Amino acid sequence: MKRKLCVLLTTLLLAALLPVSALAAGRTPVLALTSVPACGERGAITGLAFTQDGSAFDPSAYRVTLYVELTQWNSFWPKPSLERPYVALSSEGGFAVSYDGSIASDREATSLHVLLLPAAFTPGMDYAAAEQAAVDHVHITRTADGGVTVSPRREAPTSDQVDSPAVLPPAADRLALNVGFYTTGAPGGGLDLALIRDQLEAVADYADTVRLYGASGELYPAYEIAHTLGLKVIGTAWLSGNDAADKKELDALVEHCNKGYACVACVGSETLYRGDLTPEALIADMDYVRTRLEDPSIPVTTADVLGRLLDNVAVRDACDLLMANSYPYWEGVPVSGAVDALAGAMRTLQAASPGKEVVVSETGWPTEGAGVGAAKAGTAEAAQFFAAVRAWSLSSGTQVLWFDAADEPWKAADEGVEGAHWGMMDSGLALKRDFAETAFFRAAAARCGTDNFTKTLTYTDGLFRDVAEGAWYRDNVSAVYEIGLMNGKGGGVFDPLGNISMAEVITIACRMHDVYHARSVAYPAGAKWYDGYVRYALATGMLSDAQSADVERLATRAEVAELLAAALPDEAYAAKTGARSIPDVTGEERYAAAVRRLYAAGVVGGVDAAGTFAPARSITRAEVAAIATRASIPALRLQG
Repeated sequence: MKRKLCVLLTTLLLAALLPVSALAAGRTPVLALTSVPACGERGAITGLAFTQDGSAFDPSAYRVTLYVELTQWNSFWPKPSLERPYVALSSEGGFAVSYDGSIASDREATSLHVLLLPAAFTPGMDYAAAEQAAVDHVHITRTADGGVTVSPRREAPTSDQVDSPAVLPPAADRLALNVGFYTTGAPGGGLDLALIRDQLEAVADYADTVRLYGASGELYPAYEIAHTLGLKVIGTAWLSGNDAADKKELDALVEHCNKGYACVACVGSETLYRGDLTPEALIADMDYVRTRLEDPSIPVTTADVLGRLLDNVAVRDACDLLMANSYPYWEGVPVSGAVDALAGAMRTLQAASPGKEVVVSETGWPTEGAGVGAAKAGTAEAAQFFAAVRAWSLSSGTQVLWFDAADEPWKAADEGVEGAHWGMMDSGLALKRDFAETAFFRAAAARCGTDNFTKTLTYTDGLFRDVAEGAWYRDNVSAVYEIGLMNGKGGGVFDPLGNISMAEVITIACRMHDVYHARSVAYPAGAKWYDGYVRYALATGMLSDAQSADVERLATRAEVAELLAAALPDEAYAAKTGARSIPDVTGEERYAAAVRRLYAAGVVGGVDAAGTFAPARSITRAEVAAIATRASIPALRLQG
């Protein structure tokens, strides 16, 4: 009789706590565990709540708690903590419940209990009451030798839905990375536009995706520049809790997205970790951005440390994809085990929200510093971690944004030596040696070079009726056409003796730069056919703002020298001749260094026997064809 009364009371209690529909046969959810740390290991227990008949249920009606049974003291302790003794289910039914692995008794406990509870029930120290209220109970038994037994053991159901393609898939030959820009100075102190251009141009040789840490103010122009260089941009609104400043950031982020400059809208960076915003305020800001995007396919998210994302299921549910920062170095993990720690952290997050794409929004390794526990700072260690992370990223299909593109000295004041040395490049934008020697960066360097100037078209005699067979420029016109740098003027003419405009020279310089660096840049026309080329030349630093005015004017020989010298890096213009005097170039002129570089490399020889350059003179299309082909094909350069 007492047993029947107990069952009746339990049933009445569940009926009061649960929706009526949840009590239908087969529709009450149960638990399947997807990962359990072995005895002595840190980590989270992850799993999925689901109905065994496949019917729908409301995840918000339930919560999960973990009880660590300390058999030696005959006590049960609710986790994640006594103050927060449960976790909510994600909208997909996933969960991750962690316990303080730094406490030896927790870490080495052999008996653990995972309970699925009605959301109206708050567990406490009374384990018996929680067990009685639970709609499902999974018992974990662990042994000192690493054995783990789960009872009952259930397999999490697999979805029959076709997975949507990843928004940010990793590329085999390109990186995704965070770009901080402040290799000199500090945020708020004025950011030179040249620093933005130089850093984005430097990473464009090996990256296809960048994340920026702010959307307005000093960082506002970085979005158009990065987009112009062909980089996908993860835009970030930097939120601080200051309503006016945050509104400006959010509006700027929306603007960048609506212009097509950003492909992901990241609302906030570690705002939960710093405590600058509550989860509710952060979700409201995400909704503010989402409702203002003209393209609803642009994902809206936030980036934060793993623990804060695991603790805030409502924030995870509000994210279209999950971006987590994870640094094994700061956890004292040796570099040999760091990638496993990173992968495990991401698996935990994926299990907690199984329907979400997971991106590592920040990870890296400092190249200088005192070290943390078994984690030692150093360039060799950083390169080792990088290579291992790349391999895991590609094998798992998980995008990883490396932190940081370049060293930022200003961070030393708050973060010590490590803070100033997270970059792949030093503050002068030179790739650090151990990174340069990795297989990835060796392959990236091999992609660039004058060997890329290969024949893509075929020149036939008579193609241009105004290019005679014996003309001095005939071979140059043929070569510049075949490698795709110059075309005719239409109507079967090349106009070799006609002058050339700045817009045409800018176009040639952009094509040279693009081919050398093995990029495939889009040059969308604006109001004028040349607008895309002008934007690209500005973004790469080949063209100054002053030079971009009135590009329909005729180009001078000095302007051609500046543009074509800037189209290729210094190493492409290796000197073939010794220093020589140029009668009309003193060395004080703005264009002097470019002219001398072209002379020394055998690209330009002057307009007369004395080697006069005639910088202010206009230049013909045939002369530009000769300079462009010699610059691109070293075998055609002048001797001595």
